[in-house]
Amino acid sequence: MDKHEIDAVMDWAKSTDLVELSYKEGGKSFSYSKTPSPARAVCSFPGRHLTAVPCPGVGVFQWNEPGAPKRAAQGQPVAKGDLLGLVEGAGKPARVEAPCAGVVLSVCVEAGQTVQYGQPLFFLNATP
Repeated sequence: MDKHEIDAVMDWAKSTDLVELSYKEGGKSFSYSKTPSPARAVCSFPGRHLTAVPCPGVGVFQWNEPGAPKRAAQGQPVAKGDLLGLVEGAGKPARVEAPCAGVVLSVCVEAGQTVQYGQPLFFLNATP
């Protein structure tokens, strides 16, 4: 692989929640790893049409299946039922879905963060 191909792979890896990536072809190889970012402060209370998206269970929050891009970001519009993330605990991962249509105002969780049942993960500005 040349530098441009590696740069393209690295740009893709940074857009996902991957924390480690290794590649080997013939006698050439590279690896990439990043440390998860520290937990952020609790979100502020943004408005009157505020809808909290609570955590459906206890576990570790992930944006999506490994290698898939984020689906929810601050300022992004969402429809009712849109997948915002996953909580991996004992058994099958629990889906975190938008309870209503609106715009993501605050993201209160990072990939790899341990979360508790009922903890607000997102705040949406609900569309009336």
